Amino acid sequence: MRKNQKLITDEIPSLIKQLAIPASTGMFFNTMYNVVDTFYAGLISTQAIAALSLSFMIFFLIIGTGYGFSSAITALIGNAFGKRRDKLSVIYAHKGLVFVPLIGVIISLFGFIFAQDLFMLLGATQGYLQDALDYIYTILLGVVFFMGNFALNAILIATGDTKSYRNTLIFGFFANIALNPLFIYGFLLVPAMGIKGIALATVLIQCLNMFYLLHKVLKTKLIHFERLDYFLPHKKLYMNILRQGMPASLNMLAMAMGSLLVIYFVSHYGIHAVAGYGIGFRV
Repeated sequence: MRKNQKLITDEIPSLIKQLAIPASTGMFFNTMYNVVDTFYAGLISTQAIAALSLSFMIFFLIIGTGYGFSSAITALIGNAFGKRRDKLSVIYAHKGLVFVPLIGVIISLFGFIFAQDLFMLLGATQGYLQDALDYIYTILLGVVFFMGNFALNAILIATGDTKSYRNTLIFGFFANIALNPLFIYGFLLVPAMGIKGIALATVLIQCLNMFYLLHKVLKTKLIHFERLDYFLPHKKLYMNILRQGMPASLNMLAMAMGSLLVIYFVSHYGIHAVAGYGIGFRV
């Protein structure tokens, strides 16, 4: 855990540079990832962009929740490091790696139940509605990978590693350029899937990234399989994660709800207005 010691002993300006530059680079490629999705959806149809726009609002709810609880895990592990309580940091890493994907499973269940009603409330009808459902149902099947990546990245950030997640975002951008047309139009044994292919590409990339991040986390020794009981739920520690993560999650959720409200009114002006708003929001 040499990096942990550097976080405690190195100069703050140097640490900010080491942590912020990789994170900023990663966010740039994350934004470009969304641009790639929007570009390929546009090649399908305006209806596909509008469906992607509606679906992204629910997707943003997932991202916001994951962001909030991952920041909680980073804070709790970092606090344990600062107090030189290495065992507690290991326990929080294990608990967080189970807790965040578990939240993802719960979100997925709610998504499958309420997505159609929410899209209809936002004005989606007929093929437009079906496109939105095709996209979001595929995404919901892969939420555990998104949440797993949030948890793994939280552990890495607590050790001072923001480069690994940056690497996944860069890889994701280039992989998305290749996989989107493959899944949208099909090739050889791969069937043409349309907008569902955009979602499938995202889920596959998240799955691959999860294995990479897990490899990086295992090298930190914060996650190991010597004490499997560390993975079991613990009421007090879960409550600590909830208390730490809820404010950040609610902040992101409020932004998502605001966007849903805006798109509700935008939908009154038709499918082209929804598509235009979605393009701007994703960028």
